[in-house]
Amino acid sequence: MLMAAAAGELDLPVLRVQMQPGPQGMPVLCVTTTAQRPARAGGNKLSIDSPGVLILEDIDLWGASLMEAAAASEGEGIMFASMSRAAREAFGLIGSAVANPDVYVFASMAGDAFDQGFLYDAMEPMNIVDIYLPDEIERRCIWNAIAADHPSIRQLDLARLTRVSRNLARFDIVTAAREAVEDAYRLGLKLRRYVPVTQSMMFEHIANFQPLESDEYRFLEEAVAADFRNHLGELEDFGSFGVDGAGDKESEA
Repeated sequence: MLMAAAAGELDLPVLRVQMQPGPQGMPVLCVTTTAQRPARAGGNKLSIDSPGVLILEDIDLWGASLMEAAAASEGEGIMFASMSRAAREAFGLIGSAVANPDVYVFASMAGDAFDQGFLYDAMEPMNIVDIYLPDEIERRCIWNAIAADHPSIRQLDLARLTRVSRNLARFDIVTAAREAVEDAYRLGLKLRRYVPVTQSMMFEHIANFQPLESDEYRFLEEAVAADFRNHLGELEDFGSFGVDGAGDKESEA
């Protein structure tokens, strides 16, 4: 989001490159541009005309895949040959963009993946912008802002939501809250009545963004499971009540 915002401020044509899963699970490089201000292709299929912006998303996830594809030989099949050609073109695109002073190159990577080998070296010299996860105070401000927009969230324990959303990026917190609100809205349409966002709903969506090995994920998992067990217990109690009632009426008749 920061890269997209910075590119918008520059007001130049943008070419975006990202790695996505392709056919048969093989990774593929996806190249896109904006419809409003498309980046014109140069003489090479994978090139960018200056001035412009080249955005490389999550390079720590596709560096190894590019290396393997570039090393693939032409005799390993059409798919590997195509991947190898695309990988070499991607290297050429990055190199030409970095060497061009009229092209801005933005790249994102995980905070714990500082040294990216050949990709990292290919983009030097560079300016590094560290984006840290929000601390507890900022997370509470985010939840307060979300609660201000959605009244049903105000009844939830915002202090607990602040604690269990540790490890989440700002965008992930907002996305989890929006998905919980949308779930409650769809359920309300189905039942034809107002359905508020529950703590369990919110926990479930926050857990989707938490690392599986984190303490927060284990807490959220147990909390959602406990709520589900309580719900099953309520249904069993309701069913027993219905059977007893029917038996009484039959006896009286």
